Amino acid sequence: MRITATDVINNVETVLNAIMKAIEGKEVLCSKVGILKAPKKYEKVVRGKDGLSDKQREANIAQRKVNRPNREDLFEMVKNIPFTEIGKKYGVSDKSIVKWCKSYGLPYRKKDINKV
Repeated sequence: MRITATDVINNVETVLNAIMKAIEGKEVLCSKVGILKAPKKYEKVVRGKDGLSDKQREANIAQRKVNRPNREDLFEMVKNIPFTEIGKKYGVSDKSIVKWCKSYGLPYRKKDINKV
């Protein structure tokens, strides 16, 4: 039997009646007042190596609004176009372009790009 402190403070008589019914064997599992609540059933969440569940991973992908260029196209753009211009083209910041380069294993600093 679960009774919240709020119910005890605000609805003492209802709580006492519910307890008496439970003692007498006329157990009430749920009531409109919310005094006796059925326990929640929790499912174990399986998480991957990244610490996210499948549901969280799908939500992150669904939020992604920008289609990234593939590795080769991004590499060509990085060699010829400033990061700010690439960012404007895709509607993201220049820091996002740097992150894309890091995720693809591409050079992301000006001095490294000039060496390639």
